[in-house]
Amino acid sequence: MRTLLWILAALMAALVAGIAFVTWQYRQTLETPLPLSKAQTIHIKAGTSAYRLVRELQEKGWVKSRWPYKVFVKLHPELADIRAGCYAVEPGMRPQQLLANAAAGKEQTFLATLVDGEKFSQWLSYLQSLPELRADKLSKQQLAAKLGVDNPEGWLMPDTYQYRCGDDALSILTQAHDAMTAYLATVWPKREDGLPFEDSYQALIMASIVEKETAAPKERPLIASVFINRLQKGMRLQTDPTVIYGLGDKYDGNITRADLKTPTPYNTYVIKGLPPTPIAMPSRASIDAVLHPDSADYLYFVAKGDGTHVFSKTLREHINAVNRYQRGHK
Repeated sequence: MRTLLWILAALMAALVAGIAFVTWQYRQTLETPLPLSKAQTIHIKAGTSAYRLVRELQEKGWVKSRWPYKVFVKLHPELADIRAGCYAVEPGMRPQQLLANAAAGKEQTFLATLVDGEKFSQWLSYLQSLPELRADKLSKQQLAAKLGVDNPEGWLMPDTYQYRCGDDALSILTQAHDAMTAYLATVWPKREDGLPFEDSYQALIMASIVEKETAAPKERPLIASVFINRLQKGMRLQTDPTVIYGLGDKYDGNITRADLKTPTPYNTYVIKGLPPTPIAMPSRASIDAVLHPDSADYLYFVAKGDGTHVFSKTLREHINAVNRYQRGHK
């Protein structure tokens, strides 16, 4: 009898020890983060179960044992049904966190930053380089038609936009276009009186020129006033960025005297008034500067070489400034 009791006690101890070991292993497994050194994206296909996802994690070498997660899902049935999509997997994350995100449909979001002052073609190249974004190679004309404009240049608001895995680049461009049209509709009625613009599109064209002419925020209203003064006096704008835009792929980084004399619809050394379209994507600040320019009599400006400009009222003052800052004459 005593021997039987010893055997039962030993079996009970072994059972308790086994349960304790299994419990420890269960908790240890759940508390072990995924062995990642950098963030990654995992694609979950439609119809994938929670158990299948854990198996895929094991196949990747991210999980050693599956059974603790099967038990975890049994104890948390709300995690059994997971949604298809792309999900972020970051260092320090535990598999059950990924299961919870997938069950809630908390997909990974990505950022697309559309930089002010760049051309539409530059934005397209950038969008085509982004991860997990579908950027079908549509022509400029096709995209313009989808956005409902004659030419998309200038019609898109520079900003940072969110997208999800599999989204189309057109969805970002549409957001940018909606943001620009909404902003123009808000600020155009509040413009200063007496501006030489027939409509908000002409102001947008001018804003794109201001955007390309200076990187110094405080100078934008002054730059805008120079161009507005020239328009009002019937003077040509004579701004290099419009010449560069008109040259297109022919521009090699240098503007020659021949370039300044070459007629294009954008060469403001040749044409009078504004070019036919914007030459870049203007920021809100440049639009504001054009609609609320400084009150000044300047007609000229020249770059000092430090990102700022010297402004002049007469041609003689301008020539002196060019000699000093561009040609090194004192």
